[in-house]
Amino acid sequence: MYRILFVSLVLSVVVRAQFSPGDLSNAHANLEGMSNCDKCHTSGDEVQNSKCLSCHTEINTLVNSGRGLHAREAKGKMCYACHSEHHGRGYKLMSFNQKGFDHGRAGYVLQGKHLQLSCAGCHQAKYIKGNAKKRAGRTFLGLEQNCLGCHTDVHKTTLGNNCTGCHTQSAFKPATGFNHAKTNFNLTGAHTRVDCYRCHTNTNLAGKDSKVFKGIQFASCTNCHKDIHNGKLGNVCTDCHSTDNFKNVRLNGFDHDKTGFQLLGQHRVVKCGECHGTDLNSKPEHKNCTNCHKDYHKGEFISTGKSGECSDCHTVNGFSPSLFTLELHQKTRFPLAGSHLAQPCQSCHYSGTEWKFKKDNFECASCHKNIHGEEISAKFMGITTVQVAIMLKTG
Repeated sequence: MYRILFVSLVLSVVVRAQFSPGDLSNAHANLEGMSNCDKCHTSGDEVQNSKCLSCHTEINTLVNSGRGLHAREAKGKMCYACHSEHHGRGYKLMSFNQKGFDHGRAGYVLQGKHLQLSCAGCHQAKYIKGNAKKRAGRTFLGLEQNCLGCHTDVHKTTLGNNCTGCHTQSAFKPATGFNHAKTNFNLTGAHTRVDCYRCHTNTNLAGKDSKVFKGIQFASCTNCHKDIHNGKLGNVCTDCHSTDNFKNVRLNGFDHDKTGFQLLGQHRVVKCGECHGTDLNSKPEHKNCTNCHKDYHKGEFISTGKSGECSDCHTVNGFSPSLFTLELHQKTRFPLAGSHLAQPCQSCHYSGTEWKFKKDNFECASCHKNIHGEEISAKFMGITTVQVAIMLKTG
């Protein structure tokens, strides 16, 4: 009986040696056994590429599309020339030096920051697509050769998928390939110095805050800028302003009459900077003349607080001559009569250092020297000029 058992064991070893030269690798361990030989072998123990590619469909796709290492270097070769089997469970079917591997052989040349990554940095399960995903960690297949295959689209598809049109592999920021002049809004003047995110602000896209780079309104300056004129000067800002500097105003296109202060008379020849400052950034008050002009009369005529008192005597055509006529003087508390009618204004109203137009004392002695001394009673010198005028008229 022992002799029969021994013969059976010998025969089984011989038969096994005849059909299986060794154990399969871990990757193909599920194909172990004589009943599975035809999964890889045809009659006569021959191995055909078609058998391999019927299982490794992702490689078959790459070969047929002309992409990847297999399409570039393995076309026309037998699969087992590089991936031989039956060398035992621990045998590595893919044996090449990852560190020294020229990635250009796979049809994707590593550049910039990609050169600093390890193989596992890109060949991760979360990036692998298709059938290769089930062999994540054991395959270098399944990656897409486009930026969005690994990187998040921060623009949420608003700018298409041509990432390299703006960005490089050396650094995502700044987007050195982007040329704003090729957009519908060419940056000029001060706009060239504005940070991108001052215009391209956050908005909610797909439930997340994202920067908006497309669809921003720019037909009018007020799409981005506040109209400090509150619509009084129309909506064509470029009639007066340029992108070089908001404060550099083209005065030939500016109509001051559209503001709350129409320029008349001498105001039309005044330089803008005299009212608005050298940088034209001042917005002066203009309710009263004294908001801009020195009160020549030192408040003598503004006791009532009326804003139009200056215009009672003066016009915008010039400070002098005054509009205060003889007829108006006759309506005051001191109507002119006799020799007073021939006197120039300064004889009564100018002291030599300043002008004074309002008087409260109308006695003769307040202006005239008493040449009679004590010859005439003081009560006569105390009469007012009005009384004198009445006396002259009545004889």
